[in-house]
Amino acid sequence: MIRRPPRSTPKPSSAASDVYKRQAHTTHTIAVFHPRCALPRTHRAQIVVSMAKPNPGRLKSSFPAVASLVKRSTLVTVCAFCAACVACWYIRTALSESPVRDNNAARSSRFNCGVRQAQLLSVDGNPWLFHSGDAITSTVKAKGTFEPAIGNLIRRQLSIADGMMVDIGANVGVMTSVALSLGREVVAVEALPDNANLLRCSADHNGWATLLKLHNTPLADPASKSERFCVCRPIGNPSDGILVPFTQFADHPFCGGGQRKTKGATGHCAEEMKSITLDEILGSGSNPIAFMKMDIEGNECRVLKGAAATLRGGNPCTILTEYNPGLQQYTNCTLIDMIDHMKLLGYLPHTFQRQGCSLKELTSVQAGKMSAPGSVHNICWKPLLVPKHCVKKAS
Repeated sequence: MIRRPPRSTPKPSSAASDVYKRQAHTTHTIAVFHPRCALPRTHRAQIVVSMAKPNPGRLKSSFPAVASLVKRSTLVTVCAFCAACVACWYIRTALSESPVRDNNAARSSRFNCGVRQAQLLSVDGNPWLFHSGDAITSTVKAKGTFEPAIGNLIRRQLSIADGMMVDIGANVGVMTSVALSLGREVVAVEALPDNANLLRCSADHNGWATLLKLHNTPLADPASKSERFCVCRPIGNPSDGILVPFTQFADHPFCGGGQRKTKGATGHCAEEMKSITLDEILGSGSNPIAFMKMDIEGNECRVLKGAAATLRGGNPCTILTEYNPGLQQYTNCTLIDMIDHMKLLGYLPHTFQRQGCSLKELTSVQAGKMSAPGSVHNICWKPLLVPKHCVKKAS
């Protein structure tokens, strides 16, 4: 039996020692990505770090300095990973939000909206501008819509009738947006400049400016057409306003003198406007009107008297007016007066419900109940003789 001599451990040569060092300090390239970061393909970024992968046991005995370097490399790797997460979040946020804000600002500045505090919200799926801290704004924020029953009535009416919509007292244009979104032309009348500016900017933002004809003026009847009006605004509701004749401003309870330029100036108001009639805006030979909405804080009776040429012959297929007895009493026009006037023009009153306009005519008993102070109602007006454009032919 041949016995082999025991192996001796040779001392490494200088060349072998260099090879060992290179193996101990071999580096590996690692691409670090945040697991939840899904950047667009054009914006993907790879953060590359170099991490040493030696044998800690052997390095600890032979190379103490290298062991310390390993700990530092691990710390650098962790820091680089955290930096990658932060950079990923920042890039994704900037890509998703900045273009929208810039685009909205560019569109708004094009028309110089003139409203310092405005919010872009979604109402019925359409982006629209609203006043900050307003009652309508709060409702849209909470529900994503405003007075949906009226919006549904507009949609139903436009689906069965040809013609445009007339929105009197359009405010910032929530109901106007319903018709514009369906591709219908809208004649909107809004007396308050801030509301009219937001409406115009919103229509342009959605690409509907060509469908909108906006009139920033108050409406009145022919007898008071030349009279000047003052705007009274309730506290905490900037989109709302009440038009009061100049001669009644000093004593009107809803103005309270708070709109005067100076405390001692009797009969002066901060916003003074001249009015015209609805017939002057639309003309006697106006285009067919599928739907007309009127919400002007107690001035409905006055405006209807200035729309005789428009209403005579039953041009609007449906008219929806608000009736606020607490405000309308200052125009010396009761609901009975309004009904008598509309009957002369060929329109009958109907109650408004969530499902739409009632088929039954409004009775005198119902009219009496509606006149109770503190109540607010909507009334539908239907023509006795239905015009041709009010019923689409089946295709």
